[in-house]
Amino acid sequence: MLSAELKKEKAINPLDKLTIGLNISPIDINQPEEVEIQFQSNQANTITKKEKTYGKLLAKQRKRWTAFDEDLPYELLKNDGSESTSESEDEEDSITILKNMKSAIQNGNKEKKKTNSSKTKMSFSKLLAQRQDNINLFRKNHGITIGGEVVPEPIQNWNDLQKQYKINYNLLENILKSGYELPTPVQMQAIPAMIERHEVLACAPTGSGKTMAFIIPLIHYILTTSPKWKNKQSSKTEKIKGCLVRCLVLAPTKELAQQTYKEALKLTVNLEIECTSLDDYGESSKTRADLLVATPNKLLELLKSSKHKINLSHVEWIILDESDRLMEEGINAERVGFRQQIKSVLDYCGQADNKNSHLRRAMFSATLTELVYQWAMQEFKDVVNVRVGAKNTAVTSVKQTLKYCGNEDGKVLAIRDLLSNIVDKPTLIFVQSQKRSKELWQRLMIHKGVPVGVMHGGMTQKSRALALDLLKERKLAALICTDLMARGIDVDCIKLIINYDFPQSALSYIHRIGRTGRAGRTGEAITFFTDSDRTLLRTIATVMKESGCEVSQYLLELKKASRQDKRKISKSAPRREKIQEPQASIQVQQKKKIKPKKRKATETEKQKGKTKKQRKR
Repeated sequence: MLSAELKKEKAINPLDKLTIGLNISPIDINQPEEVEIQFQSNQANTITKKEKTYGKLLAKQRKRWTAFDEDLPYELLKNDGSESTSESEDEEDSITILKNMKSAIQNGNKEKKKTNSSKTKMSFSKLLAQRQDNINLFRKNHGITIGGEVVPEPIQNWNDLQKQYKINYNLLENILKSGYELPTPVQMQAIPAMIERHEVLACAPTGSGKTMAFIIPLIHYILTTSPKWKNKQSSKTEKIKGCLVRCLVLAPTKELAQQTYKEALKLTVNLEIECTSLDDYGESSKTRADLLVATPNKLLELLKSSKHKINLSHVEWIILDESDRLMEEGINAERVGFRQQIKSVLDYCGQADNKNSHLRRAMFSATLTELVYQWAMQEFKDVVNVRVGAKNTAVTSVKQTLKYCGNEDGKVLAIRDLLSNIVDKPTLIFVQSQKRSKELWQRLMIHKGVPVGVMHGGMTQKSRALALDLLKERKLAALICTDLMARGIDVDCIKLIINYDFPQSALSYIHRIGRTGRAGRTGEAITFFTDSDRTLLRTIATVMKESGCEVSQYLLELKKASRQDKRKISKSAPRREKIQEPQASIQVQQKKKIKPKKRKATETEKQKGKTKKQRKR
């Protein structure tokens, strides 16, 4: 039997896989014993039973052989490209393969004139090991680290998708029109994993094409499979009501959800796929949504509403974009966090009682916390872990600098100086709260008429969209914003990031500066700091150092912040002075410090005072 020829593969713990390194195979391949085949010159057209078993093994593996096999000697094993679908065809392929191998070896023997070599050993284990070395080298060259028991091979180009998975030609054309000539590293590994129905946990730098990495396999899945609810409807045992959703994508902000929705529309041109966004979902009678993009809060409102009924009981794929943000807890009982909202959505999808056996999940983010990783390893089934580059590091295409400003007055002077000198550099200025964004906007608007806008969560959706459009059209020189803009937003024109308020964590810093230097472009990031920001100064300096930026040595030798301090700052922003005019603030401070003393009255003044009192009487 075929199983007797190969030893069973041992499963590798995904946690151990991450610690092994890039040059380790995703599967622990135990090499089978060498299979000795009798190749005699007078038996070119006869196939023995042992040879037939070996040929079936080669025929089965032929479907998986791609461009990685260019240097291997079994190019002869490939046929004209047609894939066999039945056992009989596989058996015919195996016989053809063995005959080609025999004839090739006979010709080689004739050229070398070896009369005494009537037997040749062919070791499939050596071929498989050489092939796996090529794949590992390919992953290492592209900075791909993988984990999982069975990990699909990465693709090298878009044609590999068509050859291996027969993706739709219109989809392939839409991908090329989107500007992706070649897949990015995260797309190379995540797309095959999702197509083969693995649950995926992916971590890749900002601007590396994570959105396309999950939109493409979702579209392919919708085109190649039929909805699972059709089986229940045909059995007439259950009436399914509401708008049925097949694939659900959740994003933490409306801006990111809208951006993902627009990318999905580009890839579904000339394809019969119903893509829906909650902003476009009204009281109308939509009965299905092949792909729904939403925010957790808005989705839960519609799920609980009687007017807009959405049915998630038959969802087949759910994607958590910016997963570490979506897994954050609420500050208190009144402010429910994303994690509680995600749990409620998953319950609607049938995860809690395991009613939906077809549900698959995937998580994508530029940063990965230990909490998210542990949760995914426990909850996901048949998971594939994909990481590009080092864990939780900033992009190397951004020039990063730290600027000491002394106090809040120094920050106002520094930001004005920067905005006065920049030429044709659309800028994002990050502050820690809505209140401070308004204060800074007032200070910058009265300075030489610099066209500066503001954008925060307290504004309406239309106002936020208008501010973002004005920045894209270069009608604004800079846009003051909160961390609302730090996640996933892709604006090609942004050249400069200014962290006016020091970021509250290393993850926040990575996402902020990730708004520039995207998709191979370069950018610049400047971070202001004062004496009150010493707690996390070493943490941010370390992130900069790891991404290849020059950092002063004294910053790296500062006292390391404790976990308690980091948690405290990440949960609640530090108190800062009000942003106001530097001269006015100095005058206020001087008035508080210097109080004029009362002068003692002279004798004449005292007598005059007495006479005035007497006259009043």
